[in-house]
Amino acid sequence: MSVPEISIIIPTYNVEEYIEEALNSVLNQSFKQLEVIVIDDGSRDKTVEIIQSLQDERIKLYENGSNQGPAYSRNFGISKAKGTWIAFLDGDDWWDQERIKELLNFARIKEADMVFDDIFLIYDGHVSPYATQCQNYKEKLESSLNITPELLVELDLGMQPIIKRNLLEKKNIRFNDQLIFGEDYVFYLEVLCESNKCYFYNKPLYFYRQRGDSLTRQKTKRIQQLIQANRELLKHEKFQGNKKLINQLQGRMVRLSNLNLYYSFIEKIKEKDIKGIVKNIYLNPKVILILISRLPKVLKYRLGKFIKSRG
Repeated sequence: MSVPEISIIIPTYNVEEYIEEALNSVLNQSFKQLEVIVIDDGSRDKTVEIIQSLQDERIKLYENGSNQGPAYSRNFGISKAKGTWIAFLDGDDWWDQERIKELLNFARIKEADMVFDDIFLIYDGHVSPYATQCQNYKEKLESSLNITPELLVELDLGMQPIIKRNLLEKKNIRFNDQLIFGEDYVFYLEVLCESNKCYFYNKPLYFYRQRGDSLTRQKTKRIQQLIQANRELLKHEKFQGNKKLINQLQGRMVRLSNLNLYYSFIEKIKEKDIKGIVKNIYLNPKVILILISRLPKVLKYRLGKFIKSRG
């Protein structure tokens, strides 16, 4: 196989239902000069068997000896990559067939170090996306000369970019494998701090699958992990001279802390834990204000689900 233009890194863990679709969305890209680096993190289902059944010389499968987490797997993938560019794909998501071709063309025009597109959000088992990640921020993203760390934190965006590999190597940027969740946010923020050549491509080409692990208890756990990741960002030596960024991160900490209060309270309500509800209100009276402020969003979501179910 010739030297790849881009290395696609896919960490996997128990995704037997989805991995074939994810891999096929990469293998069927209109842009062919790529390699696929899959790192399985100790799956106990048929994920590895399915990967091995796909006969394509561009796939390179590695297996961690034990469960190490997604950050470790992504870092291992970076160490094995040979492409000029690097992209990441989660094992339960998939891409539009033209994604790599369009992002690379846009990156060349912009002479970029990093480019990211919009993301389709779709519930597991549904046919059509219900929204896109950036639909409320497109005007602000497109009007920006380039995407800054401050803008990323202000909009609290998730991203799935392609990145120049030599930037990661030159600046020794890697995922923090001490973080279980939110490690990608820390990683991309560090990339943005090292380069002023990051751009938004105004088209959704990535399909993000929202799986059925959205129980309130799990949301609370994830938010607590994001709070921990945000603490790490506030301590990061590269960010200390950037007062505006630190202020943005402190604001994000407030938003995450409020979300944590909200979901902890909702968890008590769902469990019908009267003592827990009273204690929650006593210790954090502002949870009532947070609850009221989120009410319009909750009602809109419930109404949307009702309309879809009737349609």
